[in-house]
Amino acid sequence: MAERFQVISLSHKLAPVEVRERLAMSEAEIKDFYLKLKDVFGLHEAMVLSTCNRTEIYYRSEENLSNSLISLLLAFKSNI
Repeated sequence: MAERFQVISLSHKLAPVEVRERLAMSEAEIKDFYLKLKDVFGLHEAMVLSTCNRTEIYYRSEENLSNSLISLLLAFKSNI
């Protein structure tokens, strides 16, 4: 099976500001979360983008990891 480019996105179009604020990440948090992505899922190609209006995770994988990545993001943000 071939790897596919995939994305998880939470934006001002999809979520209220309270939710976006809880999931927004600083530069240091993005780096830590990226390392988690590599450690937990073995992702070699991933990018995390977080601004005041959106949080997005871009990754390349054979399988759809969306639900697992969302779970990891929620656990990561609840531990900060």
